[in-house]
Amino acid sequence: MKKKLIKIRLAAVLILVLLAGCASVPMAARELDQEGKSFAANPQYGTVYVYRVEGLYSVFPILVDGQTLGSLAGATYLIALLSPGQHVVSVTGPESHDQLKLSAEPGQLYFVRVDMGLGWMSPRAHFAPLKVNDDISRDEVSRLCIRAVSLTDP
Repeated sequence: MKKKLIKIRLAAVLILVLLAGCASVPMAARELDQEGKSFAANPQYGTVYVYRVEGLYSVFPILVDGQTLGSLAGATYLIALLSPGQHVVSVTGPESHDQLKLSAEPGQLYFVRVDMGLGWMSPRAHFAPLKVNDDISRDEVSRLCIRAVSLTDP
């Protein structure tokens, strides 16, 4: 009986921790989240999903061409519509800075995953390899929460 009670308490704590990942930064409206998860490509722009699956405690700023797109906490994503051509996506933190160059094409979906690593005093953020129209990335993003800020580059 006592073991069962401990398991129930641990499960409740785990659920609260997972829910906190979506609440640690401002979230967008549910409708925008559903629209983002439709993965509909824009015929005039490249659609870039920048996302982070793991980590609950650190928030990392994301920049596109030097402009702030927003900040990623664990289990969140951002969307940017980029004009065709070359762009640079950056992630910064106290102990890290990583850049990823991409050539946006109209009607394409790009997935940029931010992974976490160990640092001396705080986590380090870095990009996983860029993926284009990737089903695994779609599945990962479909389980995340959209951030309140997204960038459109007309």
